[in-house]
Amino acid sequence: RDPTRTDGQKPTGLLRFAPTAEGTPPSARATVIRRVGENASMDTREVLLVDAFAAEPMAGHPAGVVAEAEALTDDQMTAIAAELGASATAFVTESEAVDRRVRFFTASGETDRADHAAVAALSALFERDALGAGEYIVETAQGTVETEVKPDGTVWVDQGQADIREVALDHGTVADA
Repeated sequence: RDPTRTDGQKPTGLLRFAPTAEGTPPSARATVIRRVGENASMDTREVLLVDAFAAEPMAGHPAGVVAEAEALTDDQMTAIAAELGASATAFVTESEAVDRRVRFFTASGETDRADHAAVAALSALFERDALGAGEYIVETAQGTVETEVKPDGTVWVDQGQADIREVALDHGTVADA
């Protein structure tokens, strides 16, 4: 029985983290345990916490990255995102239409897009030689996104046209917000 559950139900999956050989983040091993009847099968994925927009650890906008997310369910992706505690976690899979598919999850479920997590995912793939320098099309829940990975590992994500407009608000409403 999962002591964190209050509904008395058996868990459909558990998530355990163990430190890397170095003993600390940025990467950890995640073990997802699925129970089917009396048999338990184990499926291990590398789960990363990557600082986007930073040249050094603990200085950027952290995002979770699972570079090999094939066969993970939505519930498992949500659980992993919740465990990491970052504002978003990117789950990378193959795409039939474009270069890669990236799904973004928070502790409460899937979100359409999280560009800092896209930057983190492509950066992690580049650092692990799973992606070279070049231009890529990434499929997200919101549609396709053009990206570029520079030879030094810098990642650019096309954020589309900015929507800049004047909004009529009085100073009191803004101050109370």
